[in-house]
Order: sequence, then C-alpha cells, then structure tokens
Amino acid sequence: MPDLPGPSGRSTITATTTAPNSIVSRPAAAAARFGGNTSSLASEMACGIAITTSAPHNAPARRRAAMLFSRPMIPIDILVYGIGLAGVAAQAAAGVLEAGRKPFDLFGVVIVALAAALGGGSLRDLLLDRTVFWIADQSYLITALTAGLVTFALVRFVRLPGKLFLLPDAVGLALFTVSGTQAALALGAPWLVASLMGVVTGVFGGIVRDVLCNEVPLVFSGELYATASWAGALLLIAMKASGATPGTSALAAGVLVLVIRLGAMRFGWRLPVFSARL
Repeated sequence: MPDLPGPSGRSTITATTTAPNSIVSRPAAAAARFGGNTSSLASEMACGIAITTSAPHNAPARRRAAMLFSRPMIPIDILVYGIGLAGVAAQAAAGVLEAGRKPFDLFGVVIVALAAALGGGSLRDLLLDRTVFWIADQSYLITALTAGLVTFALVRFVRLPGKLFLLPDAVGLALFTVSGTQAALALGAPWLVASLMGVVTGVFGGIVRDVLCNEVPLVFSGELYATASWAGALLLIAMKASGATPGTSALAAGVLVLVIRLGAMRFGWRLPVFSARL
C-alpha cells in the first residue's frame, strides 16, 4: 500500500482491517524504527502492538443508544427521571394518608407507602423483562422512604381530611402514567403495549395499597381512574408520533390524566357498573 502524507511531512501507513467500517492507522515513524521495512511493521501490527482503531462516524450515536438500552432504569432524559421521582413521592404520600385511617404502626405505614410508590413500576419492569427500577437506582427507594416518613410525621401534628389521599394519588397517577409509557416506548414497545404499560405503572401501586388497607381498590369501583390513565397514555403516544417535543407530550398527557381524574372525583364520572339480570 502506498504511503500517505502525514501531518508533519512524514508519511503515514494506512491499512484497512477485515472489520467493516474500521480503519487501522500507524505513524510512519514506526516504519522508520524498523529501517523502513514495512513487513516488520506489518508483523508488529499483526501482533496487536500499539494499533489505533478509529471508530465509525456514527459511533457516538451508537454508544448513546447502547447506554439507553443497557441502563433503562436511569432515564437519560432528565424530564422523565424527574417525573418518575415525583410520582414515587406522590404515591408514597398517598399511601401514608390512606394507611393513617387504619390502626397501623410506623412499620405498617411504611410498607403501605412503599407498595403504593413502587408497586406499579415494579410490575411494569417485570413485564418488560428489565431490572426493577428501584433496584437499579436506589434514588427511587430513598425518595419513597423520605416522602412516606415526612408525611407520617406531618399527619401526627396536623389534622387532615380522611379523603385527602385522593389528591396526591391523582397526581401520582398522572406522573406514573407518563413515566411508564415513556419507559415502554424507549424499549421499542408497540403503541398499544406502551399505553397499557403506562396504565399498569399508574394504577397497580394503588391496587396493592388498597388491598393492604383492606379496601376495595379505587380502580375497580370508584370514579374514572384507569380510564383517565389510558387516555393520557394514548395522548402521549399520539403527540410523540406527530413530532411533538418530549416535554410538550409529557405535559399534555399528565394534564389530561389529572383533569379527568379530578373531574371524576368532583362530578362523579364513572364507567357503567356490571349488574347481572337474574
């Protein structure tokens, strides 16, 4: 192979390897060290001594994609990460407020808070065959514990309405719907699967919370709950498909879930109740 001009007037010997889209380069000074004998240089290169491999031009994009799929529990988008943490805190507070209506001690209250905050995302990750998010990043676990303990301390000094837990529960539903749908889309899930993963993330923690508190789950008998979550997930997917920015899509979807849920609480919107004719 002919010598190519180097940066300082010396020549650079360049050879291509059998690997696609990769180039192995060696300064000509190495050839001078071998008395200009390129066969000796080829022998050194074959032995793998001081060989520099230049990555393809699209290597940074590939590395970013690899990081996204190898570390799915820590979202690269700071917005999605923040939404997840906020949802965990809101659902933990809702769990404490509902458990506070029962004769639970501190341990029982903390268990209910953790179940409410982490249950939906845990089931989502198991279904998507991913490492459970709070195991991969303990910030979620710390956030849930902190929010639960702070709420527990607060309610011991301030008398709060019995149904107050419904408000942070609605906020957590909206946040978890957005983060769950985004997580499924990041893994390449089809739109219908991604929307259902958003619903699972939003409602399953509340189901576990209600069961632990010996209550009929809100999602089964109360005002619109899962329906609000699904509507927000579908809106998020539709806006992303239309080219909207992630922030705009997340905000619109979260607001829709919150508006439907709060409207259902205020005006009694609900799905038809099954009643068999005997």
